[in-house]
Amino acid sequence: WNYNNPRDKAIAALATANSPARGDMFVSDPCIDPLEFKLVSGQPEAFYNAGMAWPKNQPAVQHVMVDRAKGLLIAADAQRAGVTRVITDSACTTANWPMQYGSELTLLGTRHYDLNGVQQSISVWKIG
Repeated sequence: WNYNNPRDKAIAALATANSPARGDMFVSDPCIDPLEFKLVSGQPEAFYNAGMAWPKNQPAVQHVMVDRAKGLLIAADAQRAGVTRVITDSACTTANWPMQYGSELTLLGTRHYDLNGVQQSISVWKIG
């Protein structure tokens, strides 16, 4: 797998430029793999591997992980878990969080990338 591609570069650049406050986290839309996000950005995310170290607020993070797996972004659940940033991909066809939850999100930045000749974008949002 090649993580040195325009999409992953956009994810890394935006996540780094909009990193949350210490102790806060990102959540990625269902089309951005959480392991990929963590690998390319190095930023904290509301995701953990049950065989590894658990986050301090594990029950709240688990709730966000379950919501995400269902294609949902529940702002109150995310905020309880310490999630203050959301990262989305416009190429995502399973969930359009900016459209569904736009009233709860504030756009912080966007980077475009090419996907098979079609311009797509990665965006970072603040919850609240």
